Amino acid sequence: MSVIQNVESIKYRFLSKEPYSTNDISFVYINSNGEYRLVENGAHLTNAELRAQKYNVRYSILRKKQTFTDQVKLASDNMIDEFEVTLRFTVKVIEPIEYIKNDMDEQLESNVKDRVFGDLRRMANQYAIEEYVQLESTMKGNLQVLDELEDEGLKVDIIPQVEVSQEIKQKLKSKRDAIDDKRLSYTLEDMDKDRERQLREKEFAEFTEIFAGTPLERYTTMFKNVDQLREHLLSEYKDKRNVMEKLKTQYMDGQIDATQLKKAQDLFQGFDSMIGGVDSSQLESGEKKLYIERSDSDKDQSSKEETENSFSKGYKKMATAEMTDKGWE
Repeated sequence: MSVIQNVESIKYRFLSKEPYSTNDISFVYINSNGEYRLVENGAHLTNAELRAQKYNVRYSILRKKQTFTDQVKLASDNMIDEFEVTLRFTVKVIEPIEYIKNDMDEQLESNVKDRVFGDLRRMANQYAIEEYVQLESTMKGNLQVLDELEDEGLKVDIIPQVEVSQEIKQKLKSKRDAIDDKRLSYTLEDMDKDRERQLREKEFAEFTEIFAGTPLERYTTMFKNVDQLREHLLSEYKDKRNVMEKLKTQYMDGQIDATQLKKAQDLFQGFDSMIGGVDSSQLESGEKKLYIERSDSDKDQSSKEETENSFSKGYKKMATAEMTDKGWE
């Protein structure tokens, strides 16, 4: 395929006339100074212009559309499965002077195909083999190489058709059938598990929001779910409670004084509401009976409520208490 129909050496003759251009044929004249002159749409170069500008070469350019078709296989994203692409090309010279300057006419068809296929090859590498319909749709959009060719004087349009082999189609069908079977096997039990998972995720998100900006915030990044977080905090709470109970016993036995107990109480402030501790004024007045005047049943009931009920309801209060990081280590 060629767009340049003829290249002739010419010179001025007194009785000669230059040919008239048509809708399908244009003429490009060039002189020794590298100056170009386009003649098109029924016009012709006069003898006066030919003599004055000293044009010595005349190109005859075909301006009507030309078409050709080609096929190519393009690798998908896994670089194994291939798309089977059929392309119908339509080419037309829109800027004859630029076309001649870019010396595109020699092996025009193969040059156009190579450049377009290069762009399409890079595009196909971004698509999975099952996305061949989407790939065809994308190919119908504007390719960068088509803009580049237009800048060089050649308008190129493509009509792509993308297919895959029957073997690949059968594999894709089997894959879709397997997915459909999995969807059909989705049971009420699966729905309950999903619902429970969603609730736990929501609860964990609520804990994260409550603990934001408090010493407890670091725990929300240490655990994956709310159960692990709850178990760890409950364990710490019990450990702190045991330490406080031991210090109270030592205080009652006279092993430590009120000042030492007060320091411990200050260290564990924030747990006061959950462990039934005393404040500074009670420590200073020596009201030790607050630790011993509960009956065993009261203690058991209080412990149960504090560790199971009150603890589960008291996260926000605990989190917003004025605790130091030292108190949690």
